[in-house]
Amino acid sequence: MFSILHNINYRKNFQKPFTSKHFKKIIISSLCLCLSFNLSAQSFDLPDIDSLFDSIDSFYNNLSEAETNEFKQSTKGRWLNYLPSPGYSPFTGGFTFSLNLSAPIQEAKSKKLSVLKIASINKINMLQASSLKNEVFADYEACRLSIFEYHSKDSSVQLKHKAFNLYCRQYERNEITPSAFIANQIEMETLNAQRIAEANNIYKSILSLIIKSKKPVNSNAPAFN
Repeated sequence: MFSILHNINYRKNFQKPFTSKHFKKIIISSLCLCLSFNLSAQSFDLPDIDSLFDSIDSFYNNLSEAETNEFKQSTKGRWLNYLPSPGYSPFTGGFTFSLNLSAPIQEAKSKKLSVLKIASINKINMLQASSLKNEVFADYEACRLSIFEYHSKDSSVQLKHKAFNLYCRQYERNEITPSAFIANQIEMETLNAQRIAEANNIYKSILSLIIKSKKPVNSNAPAFN
């Protein structure tokens, strides 16, 4: 007999109609879940400063090598200018050869200028690398500070999420007015939008830092839209 009554009560409870109260509860629960998304757990893949400097050095070393090779190619065959020049003499009625006696002096001078040019190429690229390192270091410190400031708000953001969950429960129990709940909802949506914008700005800064340091871009860091 008890089993029959239990089954009847179970069917009654199970077959209760889906009312607007249930719909309201589902909507509020879904809203709380969406707005309570934990943005404080974001991680930012900031490259090590040494790896950025290594990338800059590698880039300018390769650039110096390429420019040096290009200059050497442009001076190849210069010795042909110092060969004796054939000619014809109407006085002797035969061919003649003239030799530029200043050619050895000119060649020695050209070699010295070539050495100075190559040294200049290396020096200029070294100075450019040093200047870029200073810029990258400044940007790196700015990124590091932005990440620190972002995570310094984690505790307060989590508390605001917990407070909003309490508002959701109170609204479900009709303990606060719809206008009060909407005001808290707007505040939470604004907070989440700010956190998303801050995170995206940090991701953009890190990407710009990687590009500036001539480092190959291979980042899988997520970004919000």
